[in-house]
Amino acid sequence: MTDSLMFQEDEYVVLTSGQPEEILTAAEMLVKLSETLLNHGEIDFPADVLAKASTAARAAYLLDNYCELDLGAGQYIQWYAVRLEKN
Repeated sequence: MTDSLMFQEDEYVVLTSGQPEEILTAAEMLVKLSETLLNHGEIDFPADVLAKASTAARAAYLLDNYCELDLGAGQYIQWYAVRLEKN
């Protein structure tokens, strides 16, 4: 049987073009993705992301199903779930 701890995603390492690496909580990551979606409205996001009704739903979907978003013109955001301490 699989240990449910394997699927806990408490923190994320975030890489953004031209910025230093960040470590964010899941809540902070949702805010960052929401802001990214709002600030880059001209980007052609994947159709499955655009199918979500709200920015919050789109951010949650991205967090659960993607690990990178191309923002065009050499800009990007990547995120990876990490566990900072062993339970």
